[in-house]
Amino acid sequence: MSVRGAGGAAAAAAAAGFLLLVAAVVLEKRGKRPVVTPPFERPTAYVRDVDLSEAAYDVANASVKRSFMKALREMDWGRAKAALAPGFLGKFPAPGAGTAVPDAWMGIREYGAEGLPDLGAAAFVATIRDHMADWVAVERTTWRPFEFLLDPGHKSAYVVLHFEFGGRRPDGMRSDLAGTVRSRWVTADEKTWLVERLEWVEGTRLDARRPPWIDITDETGLNFNESPANREIRRSMINDRGITNTGGLVVSDWNRDEFPDVLAWMRGGELALFLNDGKGGFVRGRGPEIKLDDVSWSYMVLDLDGDGVDELVSGDLSAESRGKANLKVHVRRGDGWDVRRSEFQVPPGTEGVVVQGIVPSDFDRDGDIDLYLCCYKTRNSKDHQNNRVMDFGGADNYLFINQGGLRFTEESDARGITGTQFSYVAKWWDFDFDGDLDLFEGNDFGPNHLFVNDGAGRFVDDKTHLFNADTNYTMGVTIADSENDGTWGMYISNMYSHAGNRVFLLAENLGPEMRRLGLLLAQGNQYYERDPRSSEWRETSIARRVNWADWAWACLFLDFDNDGDREIFVANGFTTNTDANAPDF
Repeated sequence: MSVRGAGGAAAAAAAAGFLLLVAAVVLEKRGKRPVVTPPFERPTAYVRDVDLSEAAYDVANASVKRSFMKALREMDWGRAKAALAPGFLGKFPAPGAGTAVPDAWMGIREYGAEGLPDLGAAAFVATIRDHMADWVAVERTTWRPFEFLLDPGHKSAYVVLHFEFGGRRPDGMRSDLAGTVRSRWVTADEKTWLVERLEWVEGTRLDARRPPWIDITDETGLNFNESPANREIRRSMINDRGITNTGGLVVSDWNRDEFPDVLAWMRGGELALFLNDGKGGFVRGRGPEIKLDDVSWSYMVLDLDGDGVDELVSGDLSAESRGKANLKVHVRRGDGWDVRRSEFQVPPGTEGVVVQGIVPSDFDRDGDIDLYLCCYKTRNSKDHQNNRVMDFGGADNYLFINQGGLRFTEESDARGITGTQFSYVAKWWDFDFDGDLDLFEGNDFGPNHLFVNDGAGRFVDDKTHLFNADTNYTMGVTIADSENDGTWGMYISNMYSHAGNRVFLLAENLGPEMRRLGLLLAQGNQYYERDPRSSEWRETSIARRVNWADWAWACLFLDFDNDGDREIFVANGFTTNTDANAPDF
C-alpha cells in the first residue's frame, strides 16, 4: 500500500468513526439506544513525562469530581448529565443485571462487562439513578483513578479508576455499588474536563439485610481516661496528620470468669485493663503499674507457666548501649505484680527497639510456649529516605525459648533466623505440610521470608519460595481454609497506591525490573492460595478482587455472618479528618 493509500485508509476510518458518533448523538436525542459504539481502546500514544501527566491529572480529576461526582452525591441528575460531554456514550449495569450471589446476610450482585448496552447521556444517568431509587441519602462516593494516560495534545485522557457510591435506605439499611470503570475525559481549555466515555469493567452491588454495626464504645465503658481538652488536642493533631494512637489491644479471659476481658494501651500513654462485667459492659481492673513513658508498642497476654493464670509479656526490651537487653514478663502475685527478666545479648549500640508483634508457639513441641518478637527498628535505623524498596537497616528479630519457670533464652541466630529488616508481623504455620511449624516473617520496605523448620527446631530461609520473591510493605497476615474445601490461603495486608499505579506506568527512567517492583508494591494486598493437588502456592489477589484496600493494616479471616465460610476483614486508613471535605490520610 502506498503512503497516500495508507493515509486515505486512516482518513476513511476516522470519518467512519465520526459518522458513528454523530449517529449515536442523533439516536440519543430521539430517545433511542445507539446500535454500534465507536472503538474505545487504551491508547498507544500518550504523555510519558510524569510531572506533566500528574499536573494535568490534578486539574482534570478535580474538575470531574467537582462536577460529575458532586452531582451524584447530591442526586442532582441535571448537573450530572451536564458533566458529560456532547455525544457521550457509556456502558453501565442496571440494578437487576449481572449475577446474584447467594448469601443470607446481604443481597449481592456481581456485574461484568459482557452484554451491557450502549447508553447515551440521559439513559446513563437514569441507570445510575435507578441504583439510588430507594436511597434517602448518598453517604459515600469514591472516584480514584489508577491509570491516567494524557493525549499528546493535552485535550483528552484515557482513565481507569475505582468507582463507588454507597447510601442509606429508609429502613436504615445500606447499599453499596463499587467497581472498576474505564473512561475518556475531554477538555477544550485544559481547565474544565467532561466525561466523554465511561464503561463498566467489573464490580459488585451490596444491599444489607441486617442493621449496620454501631459504635457503643462509650456506652460499654471501653475508653481511656482522657479529658475533653486532651481529646481536642489529639483531634487537632490527627487533623494535621499526626500519629497519636499507636498501640493495640489483647482480648483474653483475664480473671477466668468465662467472659472475655480487654487489655488496651497507647504507646507512651496509658495501659488499661477492662474487665467484662458479664452484662454487656466493662469496668476498670488493676493491671501492672507502668509509667506512661514506659508503655511499650506491644504486649501479649498468655499463660506461660501452665498455672492457670495469665502473664503479661512486654515488648519493652530495655535494650541499652552496653550490649544487654531484657525480656520482661509481668507476673501476678496476689494483688500485686512482679517482673521477671530474661537477659540476653544485643550488639553494642542497640537502643530503642520497636517491637511490633509478639507471636507465641510451641514450635519445638516440648509442651511449653516460646515467643517470637517482630522488631521494626532501633534508634539507629534510618527513615527510608534513600530506599523505600529494599531497606535492610531495621532491627533483628528475637526467638525466645521457654526454659520453664518463666525463664527464656534468646536463640534466633543460633536456630537460623537472621536479618535486620522492618518486621511488622509473623505467623507460625506448617507451610510445607511436613508436620512441624514453619515461620513466615512479614516485613515493611523489603522482602518477606519463609523460614522452613528442618524438623529439629532449626530453620532455613527458603529464598526460592514465592513468599520470598519480591519486596513488600507487609503489615498484616492471616491464614485460613476460607471455603472449607482444603484450599488454604494466606492473606497479606499491604498498601494500595492509586498514584503509584499511575506514576510507575509512566516513569521512563526506571528499568524494567524497578517498574515491575513499583507496580507490584502499588497493587495492594496479596492473597496466596495453595493448590491441594499440586501443593503449589500462587498469588490470586487481583483475580479474587481482594487487593484494593488502600492503606491496609491488620487483617483477619473471620466468619462474620455465621454461614460456615470465612470473610476477610481489613483495618485500613490512617487518620480521619474532622472536616468531611478535607482529605483523610
